[in-house]
Amino acid sequence: MAIPRWNAPVDVGVDPLAKRTISSPLEALAFLTEEWPGPHDDAYGAALLACNAAVAGTLDAGTARTEFNKALDRHPDILPKIG
Repeated sequence: MAIPRWNAPVDVGVDPLAKRTISSPLEALAFLTEEWPGPHDDAYGAALLACNAAVAGTLDAGTARTEFNKALDRHPDILPKIG
């Protein structure tokens, strides 16, 4: 099974001098499980579930991207989107 990719990547500020480009649900899942500095709230949980489902092929990648963005939008002070 091919790993789904997003039409447009999401750039996330991981510290004041660096950004991380997330291009797929698999990359978002790794970020959420290994690097997420924010709280594990409802938006985080929804993004985690959506990215898992997209990697498993039971949800489209665009929906997973939307949920990932919602989680980022919930915590702009911690994880600003760039661009």
